[in-house]
Amino acid sequence: MFNVLFASDNNFTPYLGVAINSLLENNSEEFDEIKIYILDKNISESNKKKLNEINDKFTNSELIFIEDKGINNILNKKVTGTRALSSFSRLFASYFLDDSINKILYLDSDSLIVGSFKELWEMDIGDYSVAGVKDVGPDYVKTAIGLDKNAEYINAGVLLINLEKWRRINIEDKFIKLLEEHNMEIYNNDQSIINLALQNDILLINPKFNLMSPFLEKSYKDVVKWNNLRNYYTEDILNSAVKSPVFLHFVHFINGRPWFIGTKHPCKQLYEEYANKTPFKDEIYVEDYRSLRYKFFFSLMDYLPYSFVCLLYKPYRDFFIKYF
Repeated sequence: MFNVLFASDNNFTPYLGVAINSLLENNSEEFDEIKIYILDKNISESNKKKLNEINDKFTNSELIFIEDKGINNILNKKVTGTRALSSFSRLFASYFLDDSINKILYLDSDSLIVGSFKELWEMDIGDYSVAGVKDVGPDYVKTAIGLDKNAEYINAGVLLINLEKWRRINIEDKFIKLLEEHNMEIYNNDQSIINLALQNDILLINPKFNLMSPFLEKSYKDVVKWNNLRNYYTEDILNSAVKSPVFLHFVHFINGRPWFIGTKHPCKQLYEEYANKTPFKDEIYVEDYRSLRYKFFFSLMDYLPYSFVCLLYKPYRDFFIKYF
Protein backbone atom coordinates (compact mmCIF):
# COMPACT_ATOMS: atom_id res chain seq x y z
CA MET A 1 0.00 0.00 0.00
CA PHE A 2 1.39 3.38 -1.07
CA ASN A 3 -0.16 6.23 0.93
CA VAL A 4 0.04 9.78 -0.44
CA LEU A 5 -1.20 13.05 1.05
CA PHE A 6 -2.03 16.29 -0.74
CA ALA A 7 -3.69 19.48 0.53
CA SER A 8 -5.56 21.96 -1.62
CA ASP A 9 -8.20 24.66 -1.63
CA ASN A 10 -10.66 25.02 -4.48
CA ASN A 11 -8.60 27.60 -6.41
CA PHE A 12 -5.55 25.35 -6.58
CA THR A 13 -7.48 22.21 -7.54
CA PRO A 14 -6.49 22.32 -11.27
CA TYR A 15 -2.82 22.06 -10.31
CA LEU A 16 -3.61 19.33 -7.80
CA GLY A 17 -5.28 17.47 -10.66
CA VAL A 18 -2.18 17.71 -12.85
CA ALA A 19 0.01 16.53 -9.96
CA ILE A 20 -2.26 13.53 -9.26
CA ASN A 21 -2.39 12.59 -12.93
CA SER A 22 1.40 12.68 -13.20
CA LEU A 23 1.76 10.71 -9.96
CA LEU A 24 -0.49 7.91 -11.17
CA GLU A 25 0.96 7.83 -14.69
CA ASN A 26 4.43 7.21 -13.30
CA ASN A 27 3.65 5.11 -10.23
CA SER A 28 0.51 3.03 -10.82
CA GLU A 29 2.56 0.13 -12.16
CA GLU A 30 5.05 0.39 -9.29
CA PHE A 31 2.54 -0.32 -6.51
CA ASP A 32 -0.28 -2.82 -6.04
CA GLU A 33 -2.50 -0.20 -4.43
CA ILE A 34 -2.30 3.59 -4.07
CA LYS A 35 -4.43 5.60 -1.68
CA ILE A 36 -4.40 9.35 -2.17
CA TYR A 37 -5.67 11.40 0.75
CA ILE A 38 -6.61 15.01 0.07
CA LEU A 39 -6.94 17.56 2.87
CA ASP A 40 -9.96 19.28 1.41
CA LYS A 41 -10.11 23.04 1.95
CA ASN A 42 -13.56 23.67 0.47
CA ILE A 43 -13.00 21.93 -2.86
CA SER A 44 -16.21 22.18 -4.89
CA GLU A 45 -18.22 19.11 -5.84
CA SER A 46 -17.60 19.81 -9.54
CA ASN A 47 -13.85 19.87 -8.97
CA LYS A 48 -14.01 16.68 -6.91
CA LYS A 49 -15.78 15.06 -9.83
CA LYS A 50 -12.95 16.09 -12.16
CA LEU A 51 -10.34 14.74 -9.76
CA ASN A 52 -12.21 11.44 -9.65
CA GLU A 53 -12.28 11.39 -13.46
CA ILE A 54 -8.48 11.49 -13.38
CA ASN A 55 -8.31 8.74 -10.78
CA ASP A 56 -10.78 6.53 -12.67
CA LYS A 57 -8.30 6.17 -15.54
CA PHE A 58 -6.24 3.95 -13.25
CA THR A 59 -7.34 0.65 -11.72
CA ASN A 60 -5.41 0.49 -8.46
CA SER A 61 -5.85 3.93 -6.92
CA GLU A 62 -8.39 5.61 -4.68
CA LEU A 63 -9.04 9.25 -3.77
CA ILE A 64 -10.13 10.01 -0.21
CA PHE A 65 -11.23 13.56 0.61
CA ILE A 66 -10.75 14.70 4.20
CA GLU A 67 -12.28 17.96 5.37
CA ASP A 68 -9.76 19.79 7.56
CA LYS A 69 -12.21 21.95 9.48
CA GLY A 70 -11.27 20.10 12.66
CA ILE A 71 -8.01 22.04 12.92
CA ASN A 72 -9.82 24.67 15.00
CA ASN A 73 -10.56 22.00 17.57
CA ILE A 74 -6.95 20.82 17.60
CA LEU A 75 -5.67 24.27 18.48
CA ASN A 76 -8.55 24.87 20.90
CA LYS A 77 -8.51 28.48 19.68
CA LYS A 78 -5.39 29.04 21.78
CA VAL A 79 -3.54 30.52 18.85
CA THR A 80 -4.41 33.91 17.44
CA GLY A 81 -2.78 35.74 14.56
CA THR A 82 -3.46 36.81 11.01
CA ARG A 83 -2.54 33.65 9.11
CA ALA A 84 -5.10 31.05 8.15
CA LEU A 85 -5.17 27.90 10.22
CA SER A 86 -5.24 25.92 6.98
CA SER A 87 -1.66 27.02 6.35
CA PHE A 88 -0.63 24.62 9.10
CA SER A 89 -2.82 21.62 8.28
CA ARG A 90 0.11 19.37 7.31
CA LEU A 91 1.29 19.46 10.90
CA PHE A 92 -1.75 17.49 11.99
CA ALA A 93 -1.66 14.66 9.46
CA SER A 94 -1.81 12.04 12.22
CA TYR A 95 -5.01 13.65 13.53
CA PHE A 96 -6.79 13.49 10.18
CA LEU A 97 -5.61 10.02 9.19
CA ASP A 98 -6.57 6.63 10.62
CA ASP A 99 -4.24 5.15 13.26
CA SER A 100 -3.64 2.16 10.99
CA ILE A 101 -1.63 4.38 8.61
CA ASN A 102 1.92 4.39 9.93
CA LYS A 103 3.65 6.18 7.06
CA ILE A 104 2.57 8.64 4.40
CA LEU A 105 4.21 10.69 1.65
CA TYR A 106 3.09 14.32 1.64
CA LEU A 107 3.42 16.14 -1.72
CA ASP A 108 2.89 19.77 -2.71
CA SER A 109 0.54 20.35 -5.63
CA ASP A 110 2.74 22.87 -7.52
CA SER A 111 4.56 19.98 -9.08
CA LEU A 112 4.95 17.20 -11.60
CA ILE A 113 5.83 13.64 -10.64
CA VAL A 114 7.94 12.27 -13.49
CA GLY A 115 9.45 9.17 -11.89
CA SER A 116 8.89 6.38 -9.40
CA PHE A 117 8.63 6.90 -5.64
CA LYS A 118 9.21 3.19 -4.93
CA GLU A 119 12.80 3.69 -3.76
CA LEU A 120 11.78 6.44 -1.36
CA TRP A 121 8.68 4.63 -0.09
CA GLU A 122 10.68 1.50 0.75
CA MET A 123 13.33 3.49 2.60
CA ASP A 124 13.65 2.62 6.30
CA ILE A 125 12.82 5.76 8.30
CA GLY A 126 12.03 3.99 11.57
CA ASP A 127 14.57 6.06 13.53
CA TYR A 128 13.38 9.39 12.10
CA SER A 129 10.19 11.44 12.31
CA VAL A 130 10.42 12.71 8.76
CA ALA A 131 12.54 12.52 5.61
CA GLY A 132 13.02 15.41 3.20
CA VAL A 133 15.29 17.35 0.83
CA LYS A 134 17.42 20.30 1.89
CA ASP A 135 15.83 23.63 1.02
CA VAL A 136 17.53 26.32 -1.06
CA GLY A 137 16.76 29.23 1.27
CA PRO A 138 19.50 31.61 2.53
CA ASP A 139 20.66 32.02 6.14
CA TYR A 140 17.85 34.39 7.14
CA VAL A 141 15.29 31.63 6.60
CA LYS A 142 16.96 29.76 9.48
CA THR A 143 18.13 32.53 11.77
CA ALA A 144 14.77 34.37 11.59
CA ILE A 145 13.14 31.41 13.35
CA GLY A 146 15.91 30.83 15.87
CA LEU A 147 17.92 28.15 14.10
CA ASP A 148 21.68 28.29 13.67
CA LYS A 149 22.73 29.24 10.15
CA ASN A 150 24.51 25.88 9.86
CA ALA A 151 21.42 23.88 10.86
CA GLU A 152 19.76 21.52 8.42
CA TYR A 153 16.54 22.91 6.95
CA ILE A 154 14.35 20.87 4.63
CA ASN A 155 11.75 21.93 2.10
CA ALA A 156 8.27 20.74 3.07
CA GLY A 157 7.11 20.15 -0.51
CA VAL A 158 7.97 16.47 -0.15
CA LEU A 159 7.82 14.86 3.29
CA LEU A 160 7.99 11.17 4.04
CA ILE A 161 6.25 11.21 7.41
CA ASN A 162 6.67 8.56 10.08
CA LEU A 163 3.15 8.81 11.50
CA GLU A 164 3.75 6.02 13.99
CA LYS A 165 6.56 8.01 15.59
CA TRP A 166 4.65 11.30 15.41
CA ARG A 167 1.91 9.69 17.48
CA ARG A 168 4.33 8.00 19.86
CA ILE A 169 6.21 11.20 20.74
CA ASN A 170 3.08 13.41 20.64
CA ILE A 171 4.78 15.77 18.22
CA GLU A 172 1.55 17.69 17.68
CA ASP A 173 1.84 19.10 21.19
CA LYS A 174 5.24 20.52 20.28
CA PHE A 175 3.86 21.92 17.03
CA ILE A 176 1.06 23.67 18.92
CA LYS A 177 3.50 25.07 21.50
CA LEU A 178 5.67 26.53 18.74
CA LEU A 179 2.62 28.02 17.03
CA GLU A 180 1.61 29.65 20.31
CA GLU A 181 5.12 31.02 20.90
CA HIS A 182 5.22 32.56 17.43
CA ASN A 183 1.53 33.52 17.46
CA MET A 184 1.34 31.86 14.04
CA GLU A 185 3.47 34.65 12.53
CA ILE A 186 6.40 32.55 11.35
CA TYR A 187 8.27 32.72 8.07
CA ASN A 188 7.45 29.76 5.78
CA ASN A 189 4.51 28.68 7.94
CA ASP A 190 4.49 24.96 8.82
CA GLN A 191 7.76 24.33 6.96
CA SER A 192 9.62 26.26 9.62
CA ILE A 193 7.60 24.66 12.43
CA ILE A 194 8.59 21.21 11.16
CA ASN A 195 12.25 22.18 10.97
CA LEU A 196 12.18 23.72 14.45
CA ALA A 197 10.37 20.84 16.11
CA LEU A 198 12.21 18.00 14.40
CA GLN A 199 15.81 19.18 14.39
CA ASN A 200 18.14 16.15 14.63
CA ASP A 201 15.19 13.88 13.80
CA ILE A 202 15.22 14.41 10.02
CA LEU A 203 16.54 12.00 7.40
CA LEU A 204 17.98 13.83 4.40
CA ILE A 205 17.14 12.26 1.05
CA ASN A 206 18.32 12.61 -2.54
CA PRO A 207 17.29 15.90 -4.21
CA LYS A 208 15.77 13.99 -7.12
CA PHE A 209 12.77 13.49 -4.83
CA ASN A 210 12.21 17.26 -4.60
CA LEU A 211 14.02 19.02 -7.42
CA MET A 212 13.19 22.71 -7.05
CA SER A 213 12.99 25.33 -9.81
CA PRO A 214 16.31 27.09 -9.09
CA PHE A 215 18.22 23.99 -10.22
CA LEU A 216 16.04 23.72 -13.32
CA GLU A 217 16.71 27.32 -14.33
CA LYS A 218 20.31 28.03 -13.28
CA SER A 219 23.53 26.11 -12.73
CA TYR A 220 24.46 24.44 -9.48
CA LYS A 221 27.26 26.95 -8.82
CA ASP A 222 24.97 29.92 -9.42
CA VAL A 223 22.28 28.68 -7.04
CA VAL A 224 24.73 27.75 -4.28
CA LYS A 225 26.48 31.11 -4.56
CA TRP A 226 23.20 33.06 -4.79
CA ASN A 227 21.82 31.57 -1.59
CA ASN A 228 25.13 31.01 0.16
CA LEU A 229 24.16 27.37 0.72
CA ARG A 230 26.18 25.62 3.42
CA ASN A 231 27.01 21.90 3.43
CA TYR A 232 24.66 21.38 0.51
CA TYR A 233 24.49 18.40 -1.82
CA THR A 234 27.48 18.00 -4.09
CA GLU A 235 27.40 19.21 -7.67
CA ASP A 236 27.50 15.62 -8.94
CA ILE A 237 24.47 14.65 -6.85
CA LEU A 238 22.48 17.68 -8.03
CA ASN A 239 23.42 17.24 -11.67
CA SER A 240 22.34 13.60 -11.46
CA ALA A 241 19.02 14.70 -9.95
CA VAL A 242 18.49 17.19 -12.77
CA LYS A 243 19.06 14.43 -15.33
CA SER A 244 16.77 11.90 -13.60
CA PRO A 245 14.27 13.67 -11.34
CA VAL A 246 11.29 12.07 -9.65
CA PHE A 247 9.50 15.17 -8.34
CA LEU A 248 9.69 18.56 -10.06
CA HIS A 249 8.78 21.29 -7.58
CA PHE A 250 7.84 24.63 -9.15
CA VAL A 251 8.71 27.02 -6.35
CA HIS A 252 8.88 30.65 -7.49
CA PHE A 253 12.13 31.57 -9.17
CA ILE A 254 13.18 33.44 -12.33
CA ASN A 255 10.37 32.33 -14.61
CA GLY A 256 7.71 31.80 -11.99
CA ARG A 257 5.64 28.72 -12.68
CA PRO A 258 5.14 26.75 -15.91
CA TRP A 259 1.43 27.62 -16.03
CA PHE A 260 2.05 31.38 -16.16
CA ILE A 261 1.02 32.83 -19.53
CA GLY A 262 4.13 33.74 -21.53
CA THR A 263 6.56 32.06 -19.13
CA LYS A 264 9.97 30.86 -20.25
CA HIS A 265 10.05 28.15 -17.59
CA PRO A 266 12.07 25.16 -18.88
CA CYS A 267 9.25 22.78 -17.93
CA LYS A 268 6.51 24.72 -19.70
CA GLN A 269 6.01 22.20 -22.51
CA LEU A 270 6.26 19.18 -20.22
CA TYR A 271 3.70 20.67 -17.86
CA GLU A 272 1.37 21.40 -20.76
CA GLU A 273 1.58 17.77 -21.88
CA TYR A 274 0.42 16.53 -18.48
CA ALA A 275 -2.19 19.29 -18.08
CA ASN A 276 -3.78 18.42 -21.42
CA LYS A 277 -4.54 14.93 -20.12
CA THR A 278 -6.80 16.30 -17.37
CA PRO A 279 -10.32 17.81 -17.27
CA PHE A 280 -8.66 21.01 -16.00
CA LYS A 281 -6.74 21.73 -19.22
CA ASP A 282 -8.73 24.91 -19.92
CA GLU A 283 -8.39 26.25 -16.36
CA ILE A 284 -4.66 25.98 -15.86
CA TYR A 285 -3.07 29.07 -17.35
CA VAL A 286 -3.02 32.42 -15.55
CA GLU A 287 -1.16 35.72 -15.74
CA ASP A 288 2.08 36.04 -13.78
CA TYR A 289 0.88 37.61 -10.54
CA ARG A 290 4.32 38.30 -9.02
CA SER A 291 5.24 41.89 -8.13
CA LEU A 292 6.82 44.11 -10.80
CA ARG A 293 9.96 44.56 -8.67
CA TYR A 294 10.37 40.82 -8.33
CA LYS A 295 9.96 40.22 -12.05
CA PHE A 296 12.26 43.13 -12.91
CA PHE A 297 15.21 41.78 -10.96
CA PHE A 298 14.84 38.33 -12.42
CA SER A 299 14.37 39.63 -15.97
CA LEU A 300 17.84 41.18 -15.71
CA MET A 301 19.28 37.67 -15.69
CA ASP A 302 18.63 37.42 -19.42
CA TYR A 303 20.97 40.37 -20.08
CA LEU A 304 23.45 40.67 -17.20
CA PRO A 305 25.81 38.22 -15.49
CA TYR A 306 24.01 36.20 -12.85
CA SER A 307 26.46 37.18 -10.10
CA PHE A 308 25.90 40.90 -10.82
CA VAL A 309 22.10 40.56 -10.63
CA CYS A 310 22.52 38.70 -7.33
CA LEU A 311 24.58 41.61 -6.02
CA LEU A 312 21.81 44.07 -6.96
CA TYR A 313 18.97 41.94 -5.64
CA LYS A 314 20.53 40.62 -2.43
CA PRO A 315 19.88 43.66 -0.16
CA TYR A 316 16.20 43.74 -1.12
CA ARG A 317 15.85 39.98 -0.80
CA ASP A 318 17.52 39.78 2.60
CA PHE A 319 15.47 42.70 3.92
CA PHE A 320 12.26 41.02 2.77
CA ILE A 321 13.17 37.68 4.34
CA LYS A 322 14.29 39.24 7.59
CA TYR A 323 11.38 41.58 8.19
CA PHE A 324 8.48 40.05 6.27
